[in-house]
Amino acid sequence: LEAGDRIRILAKTTDKKAYSVEVRGEVNKEGIIYITKDNTTVAEVIEKVGGFKPTADLNRAELIRSITFLNSPNSNRETEMMLMQRMANIDIEDSLTFLTDNRLRLSRGSSVVDFTKIDDPNSPDANFIVKDGDVIYVPEQQKLVYVFGQVLTPGYIEFKEGEGYQYYINQAGGISKFARGEIYLIKGKTRSWIELEEDTKEVLEEGDFIWVPKEPYRNFDYYLTRVGNFAQIIGSIATVIVLIVQLGK
Repeated sequence: LEAGDRIRILAKTTDKKAYSVEVRGEVNKEGIIYITKDNTTVAEVIEKVGGFKPTADLNRAELIRSITFLNSPNSNRETEMMLMQRMANIDIEDSLTFLTDNRLRLSRGSSVVDFTKIDDPNSPDANFIVKDGDVIYVPEQQKLVYVFGQVLTPGYIEFKEGEGYQYYINQAGGISKFARGEIYLIKGKTRSWIELEEDTKEVLEEGDFIWVPKEPYRNFDYYLTRVGNFAQIIGSIATVIVLIVQLGK
């Protein structure tokens, strides 16, 4: 050996790693929980954090799974988007909706776990296997409904069991003169949209949203363009009819 030489000792790589999940929100001990790879259930994780607080909203609790495949050197978000669209046979309107849904998939991959069934040791939800990097979020019970859009005083309204959407609209000061005809209920847990009608029997729940859209402003040029387009269509139809009549003579 001479001065400046280096000795390199090689060793076999192992699969040992500190696997963990993070638990946030209305649990007794928030934080990082270390798990065994492919062998720790949701129920065991909740037990390690001391269970839920009385204020926990289990209906809106969720398990968010990290998109681990994007860590691959051969993959990124742009590549994944192109691969998903490459063989799609959908129209432009559907493709716009697909882009939104796919971006949500890449940003947060929620797993379907019903946290209200965690106490049942035989339920698939209690026995759902967590993965390294998972995040469990348990929100606080809101007991509120949020009303926004074209109402006079948008904001949170205290939830009242059994009250319909009109109650919350009235509590928010009523509908403004710029409101459109439709009113939408957005469910707090699923974010699904439901158009509300006078005879709608949809049950509102705490954490839901009510949105009143605005009627778009239409200037004179807008209506002039629409009339012009309509006139062109009528003119084209009239031309075809005249040609058919002339050919029939």
